Amino acid sequence: MTLARLFLILILACSGMLQAEESDRGDIRIIADEWPPITGSQLTRGGFSVQLAIEVLQALGYSVSIEFAPWKRIMRTSKRGEYDLITAMWKDESRESKFEFTKGYYNNKVVFVSLKDQSFQYRKASDLSDKRVGIVSSYAYPKAFLDTPAVTWDKSIDLNQSLKKVLGNRLDVAVGTEDVMRYEAQQLEGADRLYYDVSHPIEVRSLHMGVNRQYAQHEKLVKQLDQMIQAFKQSGRFDQIKKQHGLM
Repeated sequence: MTLARLFLILILACSGMLQAEESDRGDIRIIADEWPPITGSQLTRGGFSVQLAIEVLQALGYSVSIEFAPWKRIMRTSKRGEYDLITAMWKDESRESKFEFTKGYYNNKVVFVSLKDQSFQYRKASDLSDKRVGIVSSYAYPKAFLDTPAVTWDKSIDLNQSLKKVLGNRLDVAVGTEDVMRYEAQQLEGADRLYYDVSHPIEVRSLHMGVNRQYAQHEKLVKQLDQMIQAFKQSGRFDQIKKQHGLM
Protein backbone atom coordinates (compact mmCIF):
# COMPACT_ATOMS: atom_id res chain seq x y z
CA MET A 1 0.00 0.00 0.00
CA THR A 2 1.40 3.41 -0.97
CA LEU A 3 1.74 6.22 1.55
CA ALA A 4 -0.81 8.23 -0.46
CA ARG A 5 -3.44 5.48 -0.16
CA LEU A 6 -2.69 4.99 3.55
CA PHE A 7 -3.11 8.72 4.12
CA LEU A 8 -6.39 8.64 2.17
CA ILE A 9 -7.73 5.87 4.42
CA LEU A 10 -6.79 7.88 7.51
CA ILE A 11 -8.58 10.95 6.12
CA LEU A 12 -11.69 8.90 5.37
CA ALA A 13 -11.69 7.38 8.83
CA CYS A 14 -11.34 10.75 10.53
CA SER A 15 -14.09 12.32 8.42
CA GLY A 16 -16.54 9.47 8.99
CA MET A 17 -16.57 8.55 5.29
CA LEU A 18 -14.82 5.20 5.59
CA GLN A 19 -18.08 3.47 6.43
CA ALA A 20 -19.33 4.34 2.95
CA GLU A 21 -16.77 1.94 1.51
CA GLU A 22 -18.27 -0.99 3.41
CA SER A 23 -21.67 -0.96 1.77
CA ASP A 24 -22.82 -0.60 -1.83
CA ARG A 25 -24.77 2.62 -2.25
CA GLY A 26 -25.97 1.62 -5.69
CA ASP A 27 -24.87 2.18 -9.25
CA ILE A 28 -23.85 5.53 -10.69
CA ARG A 29 -23.99 5.75 -14.47
CA ILE A 30 -21.25 8.08 -15.63
CA ILE A 31 -20.80 9.41 -19.13
CA ALA A 32 -18.01 11.21 -20.96
CA ASP A 33 -17.10 12.37 -24.43
CA GLU A 34 -13.86 12.16 -26.41
CA TRP A 35 -11.69 14.94 -24.96
CA PRO A 36 -8.19 13.51 -24.48
CA PRO A 37 -6.26 13.56 -22.21
CA ILE A 38 -9.16 14.59 -19.95
CA THR A 39 -11.57 11.89 -21.16
CA GLY A 40 -11.49 9.30 -23.93
CA SER A 41 -12.59 5.75 -24.66
CA GLN A 42 -9.14 4.80 -26.00
CA LEU A 43 -7.20 6.32 -23.10
CA THR A 44 -5.80 4.43 -20.14
CA ARG A 45 -8.64 4.09 -17.62
CA GLY A 46 -10.73 6.50 -19.68
CA GLY A 47 -8.54 9.55 -19.15
CA PHE A 48 -7.83 11.78 -16.17
CA SER A 49 -11.38 12.81 -15.24
CA VAL A 50 -12.94 9.39 -15.82
CA GLN A 51 -10.34 7.65 -13.67
CA LEU A 52 -10.79 10.29 -10.96
CA ALA A 53 -14.59 9.97 -11.01
CA ILE A 54 -14.51 6.17 -10.86
CA GLU A 55 -12.03 6.04 -7.98
CA VAL A 56 -13.87 8.75 -6.03
CA LEU A 57 -17.25 7.06 -6.47
CA GLN A 58 -15.87 3.65 -5.54
CA ALA A 59 -14.27 5.13 -2.44
CA LEU A 60 -17.72 6.47 -1.53
CA GLY A 61 -19.19 2.98 -1.83
CA TYR A 62 -20.89 3.27 -5.21
CA SER A 63 -20.61 0.83 -8.08
CA VAL A 64 -19.95 2.50 -11.41
CA SER A 65 -20.82 1.98 -15.07
CA ILE A 66 -19.26 4.07 -17.82
CA GLU A 67 -20.36 5.09 -21.31
CA PHE A 68 -18.70 7.31 -23.90
CA ALA A 69 -20.84 9.36 -26.28
CA PRO A 70 -20.64 12.47 -28.49
CA TRP A 71 -21.07 15.69 -26.52
CA LYS A 72 -24.19 16.75 -28.42
CA ARG A 73 -25.91 13.50 -27.51
CA ILE A 74 -24.87 13.88 -23.87
CA MET A 75 -26.47 17.32 -23.73
CA ARG A 76 -29.55 16.28 -25.72
CA THR A 77 -30.39 13.28 -23.53
CA SER A 78 -29.77 14.84 -20.12
CA LYS A 79 -33.49 15.10 -19.27
CA ARG A 80 -34.17 11.47 -20.11
CA GLY A 81 -32.28 10.28 -17.06
CA GLU A 82 -30.08 7.94 -19.09
CA TYR A 83 -26.99 8.85 -17.04
CA ASP A 84 -26.26 10.28 -13.62
CA LEU A 85 -22.93 12.06 -13.87
CA ILE A 86 -20.73 13.79 -16.43
CA THR A 87 -17.10 13.47 -15.40
CA ALA A 88 -15.77 16.69 -16.94
CA MET A 89 -17.58 19.84 -17.98
CA TRP A 90 -17.43 23.60 -17.74
CA LYS A 91 -20.01 25.40 -15.66
CA ASP A 92 -22.25 28.04 -17.22
CA GLU A 93 -25.74 29.40 -16.62
CA SER A 94 -27.34 27.49 -19.48
CA ARG A 95 -26.33 24.18 -17.88
CA GLU A 96 -27.27 24.90 -14.26
CA SER A 97 -30.93 24.00 -14.77
CA LYS A 98 -29.90 20.48 -15.84
CA PHE A 99 -26.91 19.76 -13.62
CA GLU A 100 -25.73 20.16 -10.04
CA PHE A 101 -22.03 20.97 -10.21
CA THR A 102 -19.19 19.95 -7.96
CA LYS A 103 -16.60 22.51 -6.98
CA GLY A 104 -13.95 23.01 -9.63
CA TYR A 105 -11.29 20.33 -9.30
CA TYR A 106 -8.92 21.26 -12.15
CA ASN A 107 -8.24 24.36 -14.24
CA ASN A 108 -8.30 24.48 -18.04
CA LYS A 109 -6.30 27.27 -19.67
CA VAL A 110 -7.98 28.34 -22.92
CA VAL A 111 -5.34 29.65 -25.33
CA PHE A 112 -4.64 30.47 -28.95
CA VAL A 113 -2.39 28.41 -31.19
CA SER A 114 -0.92 29.60 -34.48
CA LEU A 115 2.07 28.79 -36.65
CA LYS A 116 5.45 29.73 -35.19
CA ASP A 117 6.26 32.00 -38.13
CA GLN A 118 3.25 34.09 -37.08
CA SER A 119 3.49 33.60 -33.28
CA PHE A 120 0.11 35.20 -32.66
CA GLN A 121 -0.27 36.76 -29.20
CA TYR A 122 -3.66 37.81 -27.91
CA ARG A 123 -3.90 40.94 -25.80
CA LYS A 124 -7.19 42.55 -26.81
CA ALA A 125 -10.25 41.69 -28.88
CA SER A 126 -9.20 43.85 -31.82
CA ASP A 127 -6.14 41.60 -32.29
CA LEU A 128 -8.54 39.11 -33.89
CA SER A 129 -9.86 41.52 -36.50
CA ASP A 130 -9.90 40.06 -40.03
CA LYS A 131 -8.57 36.73 -38.79
CA ARG A 132 -9.88 33.23 -39.44
CA VAL A 133 -10.36 31.75 -35.98
CA GLY A 134 -11.04 28.08 -35.34
CA ILE A 135 -13.39 27.12 -32.52
CA VAL A 136 -14.96 23.84 -31.42
CA SER A 137 -18.74 23.59 -31.67
CA SER A 138 -19.17 21.88 -28.28
CA TYR A 139 -17.09 24.39 -26.28
CA ALA A 140 -18.78 26.96 -24.04
CA TYR A 141 -16.73 29.97 -25.09
CA PRO A 142 -17.35 33.34 -23.36
CA LYS A 143 -20.12 35.30 -25.08
CA ALA A 144 -17.99 38.45 -25.14
CA PHE A 145 -15.31 36.53 -27.03
CA LEU A 146 -17.76 35.21 -29.63
CA ASP A 147 -19.17 38.72 -30.06
CA THR A 148 -15.79 40.04 -31.23
CA PRO A 149 -16.45 41.93 -34.50
CA ALA A 150 -14.72 41.42 -37.87
CA VAL A 151 -13.77 37.82 -37.15
CA THR A 152 -14.36 34.85 -39.44
CA TRP A 153 -15.34 32.01 -37.12
CA ASP A 154 -14.70 28.48 -38.29
CA LYS A 155 -16.43 25.72 -36.30
CA SER A 156 -14.91 22.24 -36.08
CA ILE A 157 -16.10 19.09 -34.36
CA ASP A 158 -12.89 18.88 -32.30
CA LEU A 159 -9.50 20.50 -31.77
CA ASN A 160 -7.75 17.92 -33.92
CA GLN A 161 -9.66 19.26 -36.92
CA SER A 162 -8.90 22.88 -36.00
CA LEU A 163 -5.18 22.19 -35.61
CA LYS A 164 -5.04 20.50 -39.01
CA LYS A 165 -6.56 23.63 -40.53
CA VAL A 166 -3.94 25.82 -38.82
CA LEU A 167 -1.14 23.59 -40.12
CA GLY A 168 -2.70 23.73 -43.59
CA ASN A 169 -2.94 27.55 -43.50
CA ARG A 170 -6.74 27.37 -43.67
CA LEU A 171 -6.97 29.13 -40.30
CA ASP A 172 -4.90 31.92 -38.78
CA VAL A 173 -5.42 30.70 -35.21
CA ALA A 174 -7.33 28.09 -33.26
CA VAL A 175 -8.50 28.45 -29.70
CA GLY A 176 -9.05 25.71 -27.15
CA THR A 177 -7.83 24.04 -23.99
CA GLU A 178 -4.04 23.96 -23.84
CA ASP A 179 -3.80 20.41 -22.43
CA VAL A 180 -6.09 19.03 -25.11
CA MET A 181 -4.44 20.88 -27.99
CA ARG A 182 -0.97 19.70 -26.98
CA TYR A 183 -2.24 16.13 -26.74
CA GLU A 184 -3.96 16.26 -30.12
CA ALA A 185 -0.94 17.89 -31.76
CA GLN A 186 1.27 14.92 -30.86
CA GLN A 187 -0.59 12.91 -33.48
CA LEU A 188 -0.15 15.46 -36.29
CA GLU A 189 2.66 15.86 -38.77
CA GLY A 190 4.26 19.27 -38.40
CA ALA A 191 3.23 19.73 -34.77
CA ASP A 192 6.62 21.34 -34.04
CA ARG A 193 5.48 24.28 -36.21
CA LEU A 194 2.75 25.24 -33.73
CA TYR A 195 3.02 28.15 -31.32
CA TYR A 196 0.96 28.19 -28.10
CA ASP A 197 0.22 31.61 -26.64
CA VAL A 198 0.12 30.38 -23.03
CA SER A 199 0.99 33.81 -21.60
CA HIS A 200 -2.28 35.36 -22.79
CA PRO A 201 -5.16 32.92 -22.21
CA ILE A 202 -8.61 34.21 -23.04
CA GLU A 203 -9.72 32.61 -19.78
CA VAL A 204 -8.94 29.94 -17.24
CA ARG A 205 -11.95 27.67 -16.77
CA SER A 206 -12.47 25.39 -13.81
CA LEU A 207 -13.43 21.81 -14.61
CA HIS A 208 -16.38 20.28 -12.75
CA MET A 209 -18.26 17.04 -12.48
CA GLY A 210 -21.93 17.54 -13.28
CA VAL A 211 -24.60 15.45 -11.57
CA ASN A 212 -27.81 15.14 -13.57
CA ARG A 213 -30.70 16.79 -11.69
CA GLN A 214 -32.80 13.80 -12.76
CA TYR A 215 -30.78 11.80 -10.22
CA ALA A 216 -32.91 11.80 -7.07
CA GLN A 217 -30.12 12.63 -4.61
CA HIS A 218 -28.10 14.97 -6.79
CA GLU A 219 -27.38 17.52 -4.05
CA LYS A 220 -26.21 14.84 -1.62
CA LEU A 221 -24.01 13.20 -4.24
CA VAL A 222 -22.33 16.50 -5.13
CA LYS A 223 -21.45 17.10 -1.46
CA GLN A 224 -20.02 13.61 -1.21
CA LEU A 225 -17.97 14.10 -4.37
CA ASP A 226 -16.58 17.43 -3.17
CA GLN A 227 -15.52 15.91 0.15
CA MET A 228 -13.91 12.88 -1.43
CA ILE A 229 -12.08 14.84 -4.14
CA GLN A 230 -10.65 17.04 -1.39
CA ALA A 231 -9.56 13.89 0.46
CA PHE A 232 -7.85 12.66 -2.71
CA LYS A 233 -5.99 15.98 -2.98
CA GLN A 234 -4.88 15.87 0.64
CA SER A 235 -3.65 12.29 0.32
CA GLY A 236 -1.70 12.93 -2.87
CA ARG A 237 -3.82 10.51 -4.88
CA PHE A 238 -5.23 13.34 -7.03
CA ASP A 239 -1.74 14.36 -8.18
CA GLN A 240 -0.85 10.73 -8.85
CA ILE A 241 -3.79 10.44 -11.25
CA LYS A 242 -2.86 13.71 -12.96
CA LYS A 243 0.69 12.50 -13.45
CA GLN A 244 -0.51 9.21 -14.95
CA HIS A 245 -2.24 11.20 -17.69
CA GLY A 246 0.60 13.65 -18.38
CA LEU A 247 -1.01 16.63 -16.64
CA MET A 248 1.91 17.40 -14.32
